[in-house]
Amino acid sequence: MADPRNTLIRPAAWAFYVVLVFEILFMISPAALFFYSVYGPVLGFLDGAPATAWLTQFFPPHIAATRNPPLDHAHVVGGSLIVLGLIVFLAGAAPLYWSKIRPAESLLRKSRGSAQ
Repeated sequence: MADPRNTLIRPAAWAFYVVLVFEILFMISPAALFFYSVYGPVLGFLDGAPATAWLTQFFPPHIAATRNPPLDHAHVVGGSLIVLGLIVFLAGAAPLYWSKIRPAESLLRKSRGSAQ
C-alpha cells in the first residue's frame, strides 16, 4: 500500500507553496513598480557618488537586467499573448452580446413561419 504522505500530502504541500509564491509576487509587483518609479531617481543619484553608493545596497533589486536574449524579450511574448487573448475574448463575447442587444425574432418563430 502506498504511503499517503507521498501520494497526497507532499503534492498538496508543493501546490500550496507554489500558490503562496505566486501570491507574493502578485502582491509585490505594484509596490516594486511604485518603488522604482518614485525612488529610482533618488537611488540613481546616490549610486552615482562613491561616498553614497553604499546606501543603495540596502535596497534589493526587484527588476533585474540580464544578458540572456530570451529573458530580455519575454515581455514581447507576454504582450503578444495578452493581445491574442483579448482578440479571442472579443471574438467570443461580441457575437454573444450583440445577439442579446439586437432586436431579433426567436429561432422558434422563424422555423414555424417557414413551415406553414
